Amino acid sequence: MHLITVVVAQEDFEAALVELRGDVYRHFFRARRLVIGEVLRLVDGKGRARRATVSEISGSSAIVQTAELLPSNEPPLRLEILVPVPRPPRLSWLVEKCTELGVAAIRLINCERAGRTIGSGALERLRRVAKSAVEQSNRATVPEISGIHQWTELRHMLSHCQGSLFMVPSGSDRGVDEAFESISL
Repeated sequence: MHLITVVVAQEDFEAALVELRGDVYRHFFRARRLVIGEVLRLVDGKGRARRATVSEISGSSAIVQTAELLPSNEPPLRLEILVPVPRPPRLSWLVEKCTELGVAAIRLINCERAGRTIGSGALERLRRVAKSAVEQSNRATVPEISGIHQWTELRHMLSHCQGSLFMVPSGSDRGVDEAFESISL
């Protein structure tokens, strides 16, 4: 049986009764027209999932009663992606698809040919895109989306990736080879 996934705050995840309101309420109870008795899958965005049943619906909120824990549906391997910052529409698409595929973290790198910046508002919007993709793909973890890292941080970030697989396109920016050579794989 396929359950609808809803991301809730960690403190709500622990509660016996959870109130859904705002955008979540509008999407699931106005647009999708969920009804009392419907069974949902609540996730905390950090890898935990539990069953919940809609017990009450009002004009602006709904109450769900939580039950047993469920499998997280997370991939067995942790995958992080380090990527130059693409144009904003492509960045939203990238975050959505990487989340759906099970990526645990998306690290944006400021590169010579992709010298873009991203504001805090845009970063929050990307996190909302990731949250929606978690609900769409029935995951339990919202990937970490970090702000823009400078090229000089690459060596430090890669030093924690022992035993990892790296894919580097040919003709990449200067310094990629040096950064990867500094890591013993």
